Amino acid sequence: MLCIESLESAPAPSEIISITGAKYRVCTTMLLAARLNEHKLLLNCIDEMQRIVDTFVDRVGKNNTSPSESAIRFFTDLEDECILTVLMYALQRADSTDIPFKDTFVKKTIPLYRWDAALTYYDFEVGRTKNLDPKDIVEQFDVYAFSDEDRFDNQKKKLIIDALKERLSK
Repeated sequence: MLCIESLESAPAPSEIISITGAKYRVCTTMLLAARLNEHKLLLNCIDEMQRIVDTFVDRVGKNNTSPSESAIRFFTDLEDECILTVLMYALQRADSTDIPFKDTFVKKTIPLYRWDAALTYYDFEVGRTKNLDPKDIVEQFDVYAFSDEDRFDNQKKKLIIDALKERLSK
């Protein structure tokens, strides 16, 4: 993974790609932590990734030739909807009944299929022309997004995410 402390100048495109790849590996770790009810690890992943991104942006921002902070954050920040989905998944796995703001989210359910099931290579053409067998569904996974009214309100999204993190830490 990219060593933040070693950056002396503006990041090369490969460095931004490297931290972007790390972001998706962290998201995978977060999902696994949520699945295993490892809430402390999940919350630590969220906080640590944000700390790394902030350090990266600060370091890069000191160079006049670097891209804008918003451009760097676009590629490196964990998406709010990713954090929201993982936190909601963890709360559901923990059988939490009183989830703050639950009724304000947009939810889409995606069936997850066994990897050894027929047609699980998800080829676009095959997916359009053939139906997967419902017996091969392992889990129905809910993906969450902020409502249209909250979508561009960063303060409210932060408030909601912090409330969900607080609920999960109890």
